[in-house]
Amino acid sequence: MNALFAGALPAVALQGLALIALLAVLTWIASVWRRDVSLVDRMWPVFIAGAALEYHHGLAAGGARSAWLLVLVLAWALRLGVYLTHRNWGHGEDRRYSRIRERHEPNFALKSLVLIFALQAVVAWILGWPLLLGLANDAPLAATDVVGCAIALVGLAFETIGDAQLARFKSDPAHAGQVMDRGLWRWTRHPNYFGEACFWWGIWLLCAGRAGFAGAWTLVSPLMMTWLLLQVSGVRLLEADLGASRPAYRDYIARTSAFLPWPPRQPRGPGADTGPRWVAAVAATVCSFLALDALWLSTMSARLYRPALGPLLAAAPDWIAAAAFYPLYLAGVVVFAVAPALRGGRRRDAAARGAFLGLVAYATYDLTNQATLRDWPWAVTLADLAWGMCATAIAAAVGATAARRRA
Repeated sequence: MNALFAGALPAVALQGLALIALLAVLTWIASVWRRDVSLVDRMWPVFIAGAALEYHHGLAAGGARSAWLLVLVLAWALRLGVYLTHRNWGHGEDRRYSRIRERHEPNFALKSLVLIFALQAVVAWILGWPLLLGLANDAPLAATDVVGCAIALVGLAFETIGDAQLARFKSDPAHAGQVMDRGLWRWTRHPNYFGEACFWWGIWLLCAGRAGFAGAWTLVSPLMMTWLLLQVSGVRLLEADLGASRPAYRDYIARTSAFLPWPPRQPRGPGADTGPRWVAAVAATVCSFLALDALWLSTMSARLYRPALGPLLAAAPDWIAAAAFYPLYLAGVVVFAVAPALRGGRRRDAAARGAFLGLVAYATYDLTNQATLRDWPWAVTLADLAWGMCATAIAAAVGATAARRRA
């Protein structure tokens, strides 16, 4: 991380922005010649991969983290660039861009330099911010880095498989006019967008997972990508178009999760079995809380607990005690937070009850220690209270959401 504190990062970041801007201008010139601004989609992964290579060169990056980052980002860029070029070859300008062209005529060719190319260049640059942090960090890989790699790989595989399944489906003339609801598309209406979001969250964790608050500014990257996919250029824009032009797609929307992969909804009759709802509620609550707590402990153990508590911490966890705690606590979350929300409440009711339960449970432990143990740090108490509320609220909300999707 020496480059970060030596002030090299801003200069290298501007070099990356300059490279992206040059590529964007060249693509704009080609788009004017061909009258096709959708060329920017094919160049989008090149913008980010080019900046990553510039950052790698400018920061003289080395080590396992840099290698993994370059492999992941270049594999993502190559896959997406080839796929978009093959899909769009010979089809002219995408109709979404054609509508933008119609709204901004006359002189759209000049306006598109700002409206399309400059905007996407800036977005690509911001999306690559975590790469600056990751490529400047030569520390050995830790558990959070392995988790980040795994999430990125899962996301890359998910979007690759989803795109391949859709391309194969559309290549069959017998499927003309039909809605793709097979394979991954049976579980989510947008497996490619879900995979894309997972990829960038994994990249962020690999880059910033060990940076602490010094890397908080890079969180804007995966948040921006998720927002764009859900609210701007992804799910909302695409479904507004498909819902209007294909009535069968509305039925697909009614039974299939929009983003997160989930089993299709089934119609429920008056005497329908509620067992699957409870299985879904318990499984989602348990999995989400365990994943969140594992991430928290792997991230904060070295940063907070060991420096603050020192000799009070055991060299290794007592797994028998942990095995007793988690089932008891998670049973309490299901009974006191998830179940009431399923009996007529709403998802936010489950979150509110979960937050209160987390506050009570974690306060019982930490405030007892605060009152009885010498030099128990307030920083640990406050961090635990905040974490207990957040993690339990999220797990309860996820459990309630999972059960409602089985309704």
